[in-house]
Amino acid sequence: KDLYVDNLVAYFETVQEMMEKYKESKEMFERMRMNLREFVTNEVDGMQLIPEKDRAKLENQEILGYKWNPKSDIIAIKVPKLIKSKRPARREAVRYISAIFDPMGIILLMLNEAKMMVTEMFGKNTTWDAPLKMETVEKLSKFQEKIGTENFEFDKYVFKGIDGKVG
Repeated sequence: KDLYVDNLVAYFETVQEMMEKYKESKEMFERMRMNLREFVTNEVDGMQLIPEKDRAKLENQEILGYKWNPKSDIIAIKVPKLIKSKRPARREAVRYISAIFDPMGIILLMLNEAKMMVTEMFGKNTTWDAPLKMETVEKLSKFQEKIGTENFEFDKYVFKGIDGKVG
């Protein structure tokens, strides 16, 4: 249940539990003739227990389409560069909004606002390269201000599970 395409993501209460699961998963994948590697954790002591050949670098990691910095335990959603044009075309606006990748819907509420703008743009009889109406440009500018110009970053421990545990 913790395997997502090429990422195995799990939460452990203790370093001991992590190491037990590390060994179990290595054995399981070896039986399938697969090398499970590039383990990383935000727990410094736990990282030292993982054999070096199986360790990932403690730099930014890609996990489920997000950037994760194990040292700071910060997750980031990549935000595209701002649209520079004063009156962007529908093509530019749709490209900008579509470039925000959030597969788990962490910023879904903000992104829905932008996707509603796209729906409005398609409701108008305009071509891809026609400048947007000023009303839409203003909405797009407000959205860009809200989401920012850098990666949208947040602490990984912002979610609570059903059991009340933070993870």
